Amino acid sequence: QFSPLMACQPKAMEAMAMERIMCGSTQGLEKESEMLHMLTSHIGAEGVYWVPRYEERPWLGSADTLPRANVHGQARMIRAMNIWYQYTGNPVWKELVDRMVEGLDQKILVHKDDYAYAPIYGWFEESDYFRASSSEKGWKDTKEPVNEKAGEEGSLFNAQGHTPGALANWYRLTGNEQALELSGQLARFLTKPKFWADSGTGNVPGVNGAEHAHWKGHYTGHINTLRALLEYAVAAHDTQLKEFVREGYEWGRKYYFSSWGMGGGCCGHPRLLG
Repeated sequence: QFSPLMACQPKAMEAMAMERIMCGSTQGLEKESEMLHMLTSHIGAEGVYWVPRYEERPWLGSADTLPRANVHGQARMIRAMNIWYQYTGNPVWKELVDRMVEGLDQKILVHKDDYAYAPIYGWFEESDYFRASSSEKGWKDTKEPVNEKAGEEGSLFNAQGHTPGALANWYRLTGNEQALELSGQLARFLTKPKFWADSGTGNVPGVNGAEHAHWKGHYTGHINTLRALLEYAVAAHDTQLKEFVREGYEWGRKYYFSSWGMGGGCCGHPRLLG
C-alpha cells in the first residue's frame, strides 16, 4: 500500500505555492496552511521527514512499515519548502530546510570518497517504495547501488534524482554551503558512467554513451535527474556538467519524438520536454 505522504503530497505542496506565485490569489490560504502544518510537523528534530504511525489512518501503510523516511520524499519536501520560502519569506521555512539539509547529511546519505548516495535497501519489503526508505533503525544495508534500474519503479533516478537540485536551489536562495557540498557529492554519484547508456542495447557505434548522457528507461526519473544536475551545474558554475545535461536532453528528444519533444511520463502519461 503506497502512502501519498511519502512523496506525492509534498509535490502538491510545491505546486500550490507555485500557483499562488503565478496568479497572486490567497483564496483558501488559511485552510491550506493546515496542510502545511501537518506536513512540516513530520520533520523530526534530527532533520528527517517521516511518514508517521497513526492507528486511525490505515491508508498510511501497515504498522510494521511505520515510521519510515522515504528517500524520494526528503527531496520533494525540500523542494516544496524552497518554494514556500520564496513565496512567504517566513524564516520558519529556512529553519526547517536547514534542519533537513543536516538530516540528509547525517541520517540518510552514505558518504564515500568524493561522492554520496542514498541506499535502496531498507527494512520494508512490501514494495519498492517502502524498500527505498530508512527507518528508526537506519538502513538495513548501505551498499552502493550498482545500476540505474534499482529502486522504486525500477529506477534509481526516480528515487534519488531530485535531491541534488533541491539542495543546489537552497544554496542559491540562502548561501547554505552544506547544501551545495551535498549537492555536488550527489551529482558526482549520479553522473557515474554505470548509470548511463542502456545496458541492454549498449552504445551507439563509435560513441561512448555514458559520457554523453545517453539513456533509456524511466522517463520521468531521467528527466528529473537531468533537471537536478542542471540546477547544481548552475549553482556551481560547472560548464562541463551543463553540456552533459544538454546532451541528455537532446538524446531524450531524439529517442522519443524528435518532432514534438514528448515522451511517456510517470504512470504512462505524456510529458513535454520543452
